[in-house]
Amino acid sequence: MRLALKDKKKPIVLESHPYEYYAVKFLDKKKFNVSDGTIKKYQRINTELCAKFGKLPISSLKVSTISDFIYSLGHTGKTLKDYITILNGTFQQALYDEAIVRNPINHIERPKAKRTEIKPFTKGEIEKLLNKSDGWIRNYIALAVYTGMRSGEIVGLKWKDVDFQNGFIDIKRSRHHGVDGSTKTSSSTRRIVIFDSLMPYMKNQHKLTSKLKAYVFMPYDNRPMQDSGQFNRVAWKNLLKDCNIEYRRVYNLRHTFATMMLQSGKFSVNMISDMLGHNSVQMLFNVYAKYIKGESENINRKIDIL
Repeated sequence: MRLALKDKKKPIVLESHPYEYYAVKFLDKKKFNVSDGTIKKYQRINTELCAKFGKLPISSLKVSTISDFIYSLGHTGKTLKDYITILNGTFQQALYDEAIVRNPINHIERPKAKRTEIKPFTKGEIEKLLNKSDGWIRNYIALAVYTGMRSGEIVGLKWKDVDFQNGFIDIKRSRHHGVDGSTKTSSSTRRIVIFDSLMPYMKNQHKLTSKLKAYVFMPYDNRPMQDSGQFNRVAWKNLLKDCNIEYRRVYNLRHTFATMMLQSGKFSVNMISDMLGHNSVQMLFNVYAKYIKGESENINRKIDIL
């Protein structure tokens, strides 16, 4: 299909490719600046969008058609934002090629952003979880709660990344769907300390899997975990029931680490942000604002600054 636009000087003839042509172009470029896990998520969403719009000329798609479809899917606000991100990027590629004269996604109402609600575990709950578990499950929980590592980072951790002598862990990858990929962002590739309270659990896990000279956690026939979902299905839900603790995602162990660090008053927000692998301290303020005390409260007023 060819789309002609009238111009006072001379007509401009534009080539209108199908939607899927620009969808592929967008994802190909996106691969260079997002994590492997995000790309896989985008690919799954894009397959669904292409099934609906793929063969249609991109210039024929209207705001109402696109909006009605994505809002009919019944997804949450966060997932809807992912759909809109992909659609926006796809139409933007067509706009760059002058295959369309405007990006229809600019006229689609975005879902309202909701403040992330976190439910960190209490000290008593963490003690219950550690006391009621054993073996690799106990060590997994300890690693999560004493480092704030993301689940994919824990599953992808290898013994070569653990430096017992100097007390550090290098986080270099994240594992999803049985594949090692890059960390969530460039700042997520980081070095974190092994606190003394974590060391016994790490040494215990070392006895279990170090001879395999591969991943830290290899609980199933000496094979690495496919992803964090395995831990959730096999161990986490049942453990929470045994401890009589309401269900919360494993990710809340990361929130627990962050809030414990903030409440201790011994670490600056910059240090905590670095340990969590955030791009900036703003993320810390957005999610954990109520746990951050004003640093002015800790100022030593007896210091002579002159």
